[in-house]
Amino acid sequence: MSDLIGYMGGPRDIQQAKADAESAAEKAIEAAGRVDTAIDAANKAAENANTATEETYIAKSGAEAAAAEADAARDNANNAAQNAIEKKRKRHGQQEREATAAAEEARQYVLGDISEKTVTFDKISAYENITSGENLKTMFGKIEKQIAGVHDASAIGDGAIGFEKIIK
Repeated sequence: MSDLIGYMGGPRDIQQAKADAESAAEKAIEAAGRVDTAIDAANKAAENANTATEETYIAKSGAEAAAAEADAARDNANNAAQNAIEKKRKRHGQQEREATAAAEEARQYVLGDISEKTVTFDKISAYENITSGENLKTMFGKIEKQIAGVHDASAIGDGAIGFEKIIK
């Protein structure tokens, strides 16, 4: 207020006051322009931020969808692997059962009941006693020779067991 009172002194003071007022007005207009520029820049920044936010949400949605697809693909791969393992186990179990059955059949053939087995034996030309450790084929050949000798009267002198030797 004291500046205004100081300007009331004369015409020169009025012109100076007018010039100061015009200068202040120009500065105010410049400042207002800078404020408008700042507001425009702030609005543009806000617009850019909104656009970036929208793009972020879109990217987030896309990433979530891709993650869900990746999870589904992982689950499918795990299921396929588990199915393959189960099939292999079943196949292995079947093969193991078949191998066990074949081994049991072989064991029965070798060690089992021989009462129903067909024996093919060698024809023996000379009379021989059976000995421990001989195979069934040879043993039955020797037994067959002895039995045949019992019925064959011409073999009595060859060491066969004939009826006459049994009776004596």
